Amino acid sequence: MSPTLQRALLALYAIGGIALGLVALAMMFGAFPSIAAKLPGHLVQELGAAAIMIGVMAAWAMRHLDRAGPILGFLAVFFALMAAIHVVEWLRGELPWTSAATNFVPLAGVAALLLARR
Repeated sequence: MSPTLQRALLALYAIGGIALGLVALAMMFGAFPSIAAKLPGHLVQELGAAAIMIGVMAAWAMRHLDRAGPILGFLAVFFALMAAIHVVEWLRGELPWTSAATNFVPLAGVAALLLARR
């Protein structure tokens, strides 16, 4: 995988994480009331903060591709845990299979970035 493609993929993680985090944090200010009413506010705020941190980590890795190995490892652990959570909930019948499957997409991307470092 070329460095340009690696940076582009990391840019998607950075933009996506920061955007998702900002949306989650916006819920505490009354945005998206129909969604916010269904979720515990404090938990949404914490997940928003985590998503922003994921985006910041990806942005750092994008700018420092030569030193991004540990960050990519941390991102892989995070995305593996997220995927596992969704698989367990799918197996319990609480989520559709598409939710479990789509949570493997970020993990696959980070795995590709890690393999490209070899």
